[in-house]
Amino acid sequence: MPKKTFSLILLILTVSLMFLPLITSLSGFLTTAFLNIGWYRAIEKFILPFETRLIVFFIHGLGMDAIAGRSTVSVMQNGAWHKIMISWNCIGWQSIIIFLLTLATGLNGTYSLSSKLEAFILGFLGTFWVNIFRVTFITLLIIFINAIPAAVLHDYLSAFILILWLIFFWWFVYAYVLEEKNSRA
Repeated sequence: MPKKTFSLILLILTVSLMFLPLITSLSGFLTTAFLNIGWYRAIEKFILPFETRLIVFFIHGLGMDAIAGRSTVSVMQNGAWHKIMISWNCIGWQSIIIFLLTLATGLNGTYSLSSKLEAFILGFLGTFWVNIFRVTFITLLIIFINAIPAAVLHDYLSAFILILWLIFFWWFVYAYVLEEKNSRA
Protein backbone atom coordinates (compact mmCIF):
# COMPACT_ATOMS: atom_id res chain seq x y z
CA MET A 1 0.00 0.00 0.00
CA PRO A 2 1.53 3.36 -0.98
CA LYS A 3 2.50 5.67 1.85
CA LYS A 4 0.10 8.39 0.63
CA THR A 5 -2.88 6.01 0.66
CA PHE A 6 -1.99 4.73 4.12
CA SER A 7 -1.67 8.32 5.40
CA LEU A 8 -5.10 9.17 3.99
CA ILE A 9 -6.69 6.12 5.63
CA LEU A 10 -5.04 6.97 8.95
CA LEU A 11 -6.23 10.58 8.70
CA ILE A 12 -9.82 9.47 7.99
CA LEU A 13 -9.74 7.05 10.92
CA THR A 14 -8.32 9.71 13.28
CA VAL A 15 -10.90 12.31 12.30
CA SER A 16 -13.68 9.72 12.57
CA LEU A 17 -12.64 8.73 16.08
CA MET A 18 -12.43 12.40 17.11
CA PHE A 19 -16.01 13.03 16.06
CA LEU A 20 -17.48 9.73 17.35
CA PRO A 21 -18.33 11.12 20.83
CA LEU A 22 -19.99 14.15 19.21
CA ILE A 23 -22.12 11.97 16.95
CA THR A 24 -23.24 9.66 19.79
CA SER A 25 -24.02 12.65 22.05
CA LEU A 26 -25.99 14.34 19.29
CA SER A 27 -27.92 11.12 18.73
CA GLY A 28 -28.93 10.98 22.41
CA PHE A 29 -30.01 14.62 22.35
CA LEU A 30 -32.09 14.06 19.20
CA THR A 31 -33.76 10.99 20.73
CA THR A 32 -34.80 12.97 23.81
CA ALA A 33 -36.17 15.76 21.62
CA PHE A 34 -38.17 13.34 19.47
CA LEU A 35 -39.62 11.67 22.56
CA ASN A 36 -40.64 15.00 24.09
CA ILE A 37 -42.17 16.32 20.87
CA GLY A 38 -43.86 13.02 20.04
CA TRP A 39 -42.45 12.75 16.51
CA TYR A 40 -41.38 9.18 17.21
CA ARG A 41 -45.00 8.10 16.70
CA ALA A 42 -44.83 8.93 12.99
CA ILE A 43 -41.56 7.03 12.65
CA GLU A 44 -43.05 4.09 14.53
CA LYS A 45 -46.27 4.08 12.52
CA PHE A 46 -45.06 4.71 8.97
CA ILE A 47 -41.31 4.28 8.57
CA LEU A 48 -40.58 1.33 10.87
CA PRO A 49 -42.99 -1.13 9.14
CA PHE A 50 -41.57 -0.13 5.75
CA GLU A 51 -38.01 -0.69 6.93
CA THR A 52 -38.79 -4.07 8.52
CA ARG A 53 -40.15 -5.20 5.13
CA LEU A 54 -36.93 -4.03 3.43
CA ILE A 55 -34.83 -5.90 5.99
CA VAL A 56 -36.84 -9.07 5.32
CA PHE A 57 -36.36 -8.53 1.58
CA PHE A 58 -32.56 -8.58 2.04
CA ILE A 59 -32.71 -11.57 4.37
CA HIS A 60 -34.75 -13.40 1.72
CA GLY A 61 -32.02 -12.44 -0.75
CA LEU A 62 -29.59 -14.39 1.42
CA GLY A 63 -31.80 -17.46 1.00
CA MET A 64 -33.39 -17.44 4.44
CA ASP A 65 -37.03 -17.44 5.49
CA ALA A 66 -38.11 -14.27 7.25
CA ILE A 67 -41.33 -12.46 8.11
CA ALA A 68 -41.77 -8.75 8.74
CA GLY A 69 -44.00 -7.48 11.50
CA ARG A 70 -44.83 -3.89 12.31
CA SER A 71 -41.77 -3.62 14.56
CA THR A 72 -40.29 -7.10 14.31
CA VAL A 73 -38.32 -9.28 11.97
CA SER A 74 -38.68 -13.03 12.44
CA VAL A 75 -36.06 -15.27 10.86
CA MET A 76 -36.11 -19.06 10.53
CA GLN A 77 -32.85 -20.59 11.70
CA ASN A 78 -32.21 -24.22 12.67
CA GLY A 79 -35.92 -25.06 12.38
CA ALA A 80 -37.07 -22.34 14.78
CA TRP A 81 -38.34 -18.81 14.33
CA HIS A 82 -36.29 -16.09 16.02
CA LYS A 83 -38.15 -12.82 16.55
CA ILE A 84 -36.09 -9.63 16.73
CA MET A 85 -37.71 -6.44 17.99
CA ILE A 86 -36.70 -3.31 16.12
CA SER A 87 -37.35 -0.03 17.85
CA TRP A 88 -38.29 3.22 16.14
CA ASN A 89 -35.06 4.59 17.60
CA CYS A 90 -32.86 1.99 15.90
CA ILE A 91 -33.71 2.46 12.24
CA GLY A 92 -31.40 5.38 11.54
CA TRP A 93 -33.53 8.51 11.65
CA GLN A 94 -30.71 10.22 13.59
CA SER A 95 -28.37 9.52 10.67
CA ILE A 96 -30.74 11.30 8.30
CA ILE A 97 -30.83 14.34 10.59
CA ILE A 98 -27.05 14.36 10.97
CA PHE A 99 -26.72 14.05 7.18
CA LEU A 100 -29.11 17.01 6.77
CA LEU A 101 -26.99 19.02 9.22
CA THR A 102 -23.88 18.38 7.10
CA LEU A 103 -25.70 19.84 4.11
CA ALA A 104 -25.65 23.28 5.75
CA THR A 105 -21.90 23.51 5.34
CA GLY A 106 -21.29 20.91 2.66
CA LEU A 107 -23.39 22.63 0.01
CA ASN A 108 -22.20 26.08 0.93
CA GLY A 109 -20.69 27.56 -2.16
CA THR A 110 -21.44 28.60 -5.70
CA TYR A 111 -22.62 25.23 -6.93
CA SER A 112 -25.38 24.80 -9.46
CA LEU A 113 -28.82 24.07 -8.08
CA SER A 114 -29.06 20.85 -10.10
CA SER A 115 -25.77 19.52 -8.71
CA LYS A 116 -26.85 20.46 -5.17
CA LEU A 117 -30.13 18.60 -5.70
CA GLU A 118 -28.24 15.61 -7.09
CA ALA A 119 -25.92 15.63 -4.06
CA PHE A 120 -28.90 15.83 -1.69
CA ILE A 121 -30.68 12.90 -3.35
CA LEU A 122 -27.52 10.76 -3.40
CA GLY A 123 -26.78 11.58 0.23
CA PHE A 124 -30.31 10.98 1.46
CA LEU A 125 -30.66 7.67 -0.37
CA GLY A 126 -27.15 6.58 0.58
CA THR A 127 -27.77 7.34 4.25
CA PHE A 128 -31.08 5.47 4.09
CA TRP A 129 -29.50 2.38 2.51
CA VAL A 130 -26.52 2.40 4.87
CA ASN A 131 -29.03 2.22 7.72
CA ILE A 132 -31.04 -0.59 6.12
CA PHE A 133 -27.89 -2.68 5.65
CA ARG A 134 -26.71 -1.82 9.18
CA VAL A 135 -29.98 -2.98 10.79
CA THR A 136 -30.07 -6.08 8.58
CA PHE A 137 -26.52 -6.95 9.65
CA ILE A 138 -27.34 -6.39 13.33
CA THR A 139 -30.44 -8.59 12.99
CA LEU A 140 -28.34 -11.39 11.47
CA LEU A 141 -25.69 -10.99 14.19
CA ILE A 142 -28.34 -11.49 16.87
CA ILE A 143 -29.64 -14.62 15.19
CA PHE A 144 -26.38 -16.29 14.19
CA ILE A 145 -24.01 -15.21 16.95
CA ASN A 146 -25.74 -13.49 19.88
CA ALA A 147 -26.92 -10.13 21.12
CA ILE A 148 -23.59 -8.98 22.62
CA PRO A 149 -21.69 -8.22 19.38
CA ALA A 150 -24.92 -6.90 17.92
CA ALA A 151 -25.30 -4.50 20.86
CA VAL A 152 -21.71 -3.29 20.45
CA LEU A 153 -22.28 -2.72 16.75
CA HIS A 154 -25.61 -1.03 17.43
CA ASP A 155 -24.41 1.21 20.23
CA TYR A 156 -20.89 2.15 19.15
CA LEU A 157 -19.98 1.14 15.65
CA SER A 158 -23.17 2.51 14.10
CA ALA A 159 -21.95 6.06 14.65
CA PHE A 160 -18.57 5.10 13.21
CA ILE A 161 -20.28 3.61 10.14
CA LEU A 162 -22.21 6.87 9.71
CA ILE A 163 -19.00 8.90 9.93
CA LEU A 164 -17.29 6.69 7.34
CA TRP A 165 -20.31 6.98 5.06
CA LEU A 166 -20.36 10.77 5.36
CA ILE A 167 -16.63 11.01 4.67
CA PHE A 168 -17.03 8.88 1.56
CA PHE A 169 -20.18 10.74 0.48
CA TRP A 170 -18.65 14.22 0.75
CA TRP A 171 -15.47 13.09 -0.99
CA PHE A 172 -17.54 11.62 -3.82
CA VAL A 173 -19.82 14.65 -4.09
CA TYR A 174 -16.96 17.15 -4.19
CA ALA A 175 -15.01 15.03 -6.67
CA TYR A 176 -17.80 14.00 -9.05
CA VAL A 177 -21.16 15.67 -8.43
CA LEU A 178 -20.99 19.32 -7.40
CA GLU A 179 -20.45 21.73 -10.27
CA GLU A 180 -19.68 25.42 -9.98
CA LYS A 181 -22.34 27.76 -11.38
CA ASN A 182 -21.49 29.17 -14.77
CA SER A 183 -20.32 32.70 -14.22
CA ARG A 184 -21.77 35.16 -16.70
CA ALA A 185 -19.80 38.30 -17.31
